[in-house]
Parts: sequence; C-alpha cells; structure tokens
Amino acid sequence: MMENSQINLGPFKTKEGMDVIMKFSKDKFFPALGKIEIIGIDICSYKEDLCELITKSKLRTIENNFKIATEEFFSVYHEWNTPDLLFKDKKGDQCIVDYFISMPMLKDGFANGFMIFDFVHKIITDKNTAYFNRMSFLLAILAFIVSIISIIN
Repeated sequence: MMENSQINLGPFKTKEGMDVIMKFSKDKFFPALGKIEIIGIDICSYKEDLCELITKSKLRTIENNFKIATEEFFSVYHEWNTPDLLFKDKKGDQCIVDYFISMPMLKDGFANGFMIFDFVHKIITDKNTAYFNRMSFLLAILAFIVSIISIIN
C-alpha cells in the first residue's frame, strides 16, 4: 500500500487541492457543461411544424431548459473563479497553488461552454423574433380582413 507521499499527484502539489479540483470537475463542471451541450443539440435539431409556428411549445421548453442550464453553468463558473468558495473548507496556501496550476485544464471547457451559450442564445433570440414577426403579420392580416368586412357591411 502506498503512503500519501508516494501517491503520484500529477501536476498538483497537494492531495487536498487535487481532491477539491477533481471533485469540482466531476460533480459540477462536467455536468454543467454537458447540460449546455445537450441544449445546443436540442436547438440544432429543433424543427418547426405548423402547430409549432403558432404555439412555440418546443422552443419554450428548450428556452426554459436553457435558462436552468445557463444559471447552473454561470454558478459553476463563479465558483471556479472564486478560489475562496472552491477551497472554503481547506486551509493553507498550497491549495491555491494547485488552483493556479489547474486553471488551464478547465479553461477550454469553460470557453466551449460560453461559445455554445452564445450560439444557443442567438438562435433562440432569432426564433423568438421570427415568431413575433409572424404573429404581427397574422394580426395585421386579421385587422385588414376585419376592416374589409366592416366596409362591405
């Protein structure tokens, strides 16, 4: 059996710092990033049928899931960027050294999450704008028909 001093910690300096960062990655970062990615897949596979053009129920579901996933992702990002929160139960400066050593490990993941967030947000905004334009056009046609009928009568 290996003692703590013999355990290969990779780039980390302390087992405590490594444990906190690995637990954070496994329990918070990867699940939050995964949810944002799934929303990206959902919005890419989103198709509008006739009923959806009027009700936009599928888009509303994607939008609600997006809000929840975004809130979770930003919360995880905040915790990662606030070492006092990340290491709140740990004492000693060596954990902070582990934090700075590990920063590049999750940097690309956060960048990808923000890129997907931007992509999904843009598509949802475009779809909502198109929906409101269709509704405005439909109401204009309806108002025109009502005015023609009132002129005829």
